[in-house]
Amino acid sequence: MEIKINCGIRRACYLTAMGNYEEAFEVLEDVISLLEDVMKITDKIKLKTSRFTPTIIWTAEESWYNPNAQTGLLERNIYIKSSEQWCHYVYPSVYLHMLTAEHGWEWFNPLRNDSRYKSYVERVKALIVTRVG
Repeated sequence: MEIKINCGIRRACYLTAMGNYEEAFEVLEDVISLLEDVMKITDKIKLKTSRFTPTIIWTAEESWYNPNAQTGLLERNIYIKSSEQWCHYVYPSVYLHMLTAEHGWEWFNPLRNDSRYKSYVERVKALIVTRVG
């Protein structure tokens, strides 16, 4: 899931850079919807595995961690782990940065004033939950 979200945002960047704005918006809709679905996870669940790696078991569950070394502030994330001890974290703040940072993410500049793009940014912001820890 983390890889799909990350790759999806990057694909939207490339489509925007090529001038394919409508297709970029379609990809962003899919990516933000996936992120919203992922962030609904609370209890530990078993995920589907690839047919190429049928013996690897993947799980996902809610976690609280400090991704940015901010003293005492934890961010809700989804911790994804495999039976092979590989893991990924899904942090909405990472994707918000990808959508809003102007330096390094200039590809999105042509979309930034569009109401659809602003809506995606707001949807991601709504997924960020922090607490003192």
